[in-house]
Amino acid sequence: MATPVADNQTVEVKNPTALLWPTSVQYVAKAEPLRYSPAIHVNQEGYVPSFPKKATVGYYLGSFGEMNISPSLGFKIVNASSGAQVYQGSLTLRQDVGYNYTPLPYQKVLEADFSSFTTPGEYQLVVPGFGASLPFVIDQGVAMAFGHVQVGRIRRQ
Repeated sequence: MATPVADNQTVEVKNPTALLWPTSVQYVAKAEPLRYSPAIHVNQEGYVPSFPKKATVGYYLGSFGEMNISPSLGFKIVNASSGAQVYQGSLTLRQDVGYNYTPLPYQKVLEADFSSFTTPGEYQLVVPGFGASLPFVIDQGVAMAFGHVQVGRIRRQ
């Protein structure tokens, strides 16, 4: 494609010769701003309000290498039920270290730090043009989930 697909733009893949699929089959999609993006990675257990809250943005494209995502896009935190923006921030490069082979992996991963946002609720992280994360919660009770897992492991041993 010559230009990126804009939010809310409709895209149709056509097959005028009908060699690939029957003419009765249509492939049409709308680039919804809150569509799920596998390139946006949040903690699905959730975040404790007073603890650090970070997510990563990046994706490996096989023989094409890592996806290029511009840090200038920034990110937004939106209410998961209404889509209303509640926070915005910058993306920063978070290159991984410790690998001793070529090409070095995880060199184009971006980080979204929203630690200063502490309001409990259910949210999604949105990168303009890339879609949204799965929903996650910010809640004091998230810490209990980690404690429960540890207790369960101790009992099984």
